[in-house]
Amino acid sequence: MDRYLSTINSYPVSYAVYSSLSFFGPHTGGELPGRWFVAALGRVGHDAAAVRQTLWRMERSGELAGRTEGRQRFYRFTPLARAEARLGLARIMEPLPRAWDGQWTIVHLRFPARRRTERERVVAALHAGGFRSAMPGLFMHPRGSIREIESIASEVGHEHVMVFRGRRAGGPNDASFVRGHWDVDGLGGRYRTFLKTWRADTRRRQWRSEEAFAARFALVFSYLDIAWNDPEVPATLLPARWPGGRARAMARQLYRRLQPEALQLCQALLGASNASVPA
Repeated sequence: MDRYLSTINSYPVSYAVYSSLSFFGPHTGGELPGRWFVAALGRVGHDAAAVRQTLWRMERSGELAGRTEGRQRFYRFTPLARAEARLGLARIMEPLPRAWDGQWTIVHLRFPARRRTERERVVAALHAGGFRSAMPGLFMHPRGSIREIESIASEVGHEHVMVFRGRRAGGPNDASFVRGHWDVDGLGGRYRTFLKTWRADTRRRQWRSEEAFAARFALVFSYLDIAWNDPEVPATLLPARWPGGRARAMARQLYRRLQPEALQLCQALLGASNASVPA
């Protein structure tokens, strides 16, 4: 348990808010009360004042939308933050396609200064989707989640987010180009460390709800911290014995095993929060 808490508390509180809402929000109509976040994130070591401050800041920055009902303040993702959360979760739950058509996704951002907050949210979503900045305002990825990126463009306006697909012409081959923009050797080492760290957890037969709740956070944070930087190209463009696929499969398997007990605690905390003081 201490290992999980140590991992969780090495990341900002906002990561736990995102992960909570992405995981449990779909079971509650897409929103959760502030007092639930205070109670739930308190279980993994986050101070109540820090949780409240984070919710306030995330609402101001356009990541969360809040509404008040009675003595409760409820929070849900804004559309752009929801896209960011989906892009992140897809890196665990969706298997990596084996085939690649050789085309790259290019996203060009053009936002006026007055829409800086929106631009920041779009950039955050692109990073969650594994995009790399080729130059200011220009992002690229060998695959790219076209459907999700297109929904982002529709949300903010295609005049501000332009999406292109095409092949590279000239220059180094794709394997060299990937190595020039992604640290694949460093990523490989980090994936191996992840596999070694979490292997014993995959052999566990039973989880107490409190442990599963904390382990799910730690798993998501430690895996996505690596996977966000993965170009997700075919094995032919990567070093031999690339461990990314095995790490992704392990993360997905363990996430599913932790889900029932973690959801059980989420639901219990939601029931208890109905009788607690407002957040």
